[in-house]
Amino acid sequence: MSNQATEKIIAALIKNDAYKMNLDAVTWKHSAWPQPFRFTRNYVPGGSFTFEGDVYQYLPMLLSRAGQDGNLNQTWSITLQDLNDEVQAAENLIPIDSTEYPTIEIRTFEYDKRDRTVTLLEGPYATNTAGISYDSKGALIEAAAERVNVNGTGFKMSPDRFATLRPLMR
Repeated sequence: MSNQATEKIIAALIKNDAYKMNLDAVTWKHSAWPQPFRFTRNYVPGGSFTFEGDVYQYLPMLLSRAGQDGNLNQTWSITLQDLNDEVQAAENLIPIDSTEYPTIEIRTFEYDKRDRTVTLLEGPYATNTAGISYDSKGALIEAAAERVNVNGTGFKMSPDRFATLRPLMR
């Protein structure tokens, strides 16, 4: 007689889910940087994976959705552990008079351990860096998604998306 845990493992093996895992990944970039930072908070064999030619390195990181208000504006809180020196060096490359903020793209991938295939599940969610602070835990980055309309539908109201708005915008 088998127990429930054994039955769940057998079911996962039959469905091949035991070989697959979800990966949360972050791409952090700015035009002043020679290359973007690409990290994943989930460890994969070898410590990195590749998707469309971009290599994502494992980094102990906290990634949490900080909130979502009634207008569907989303924010995330990202703590990059053990990277204070690298993040501060990257910040120093940004000119003082620059009005451009670093951007963050958040994606979720599915990784198959058998053949190391990577499939995009969600994203990219493009955000702007709202602020960076440093403490003993690491570099804390607050990221906010692009603002959408204030009526709460979540759709950007533009004549390109909604042709019927054209007469109203003259």
